[in-house]
Amino acid sequence: MGMPDISSDWKPSYVMAMRELHPARLKFLVTDAERAVFTRYRELADAPDHHDERVQMSNALEDLQAVRRSLLV
Repeated sequence: MGMPDISSDWKPSYVMAMRELHPARLKFLVTDAERAVFTRYRELADAPDHHDERVQMSNALEDLQAVRRSLLV
């Protein structure tokens, strides 16, 4: 019996951050989403598969970084 696939655990945090409009709440949600993505990266560290999910996570991190940069303006 293998490890359960929890690939979607980071996605709700990401979606919430991308939909938030209030700057103070957005900063918190971006941090939370980034943490969720990095946690999933660690879970997949030794897994040879999950390429598509890794691409999705990379894209999500780029989006989150763009949002974070926009908060500094």
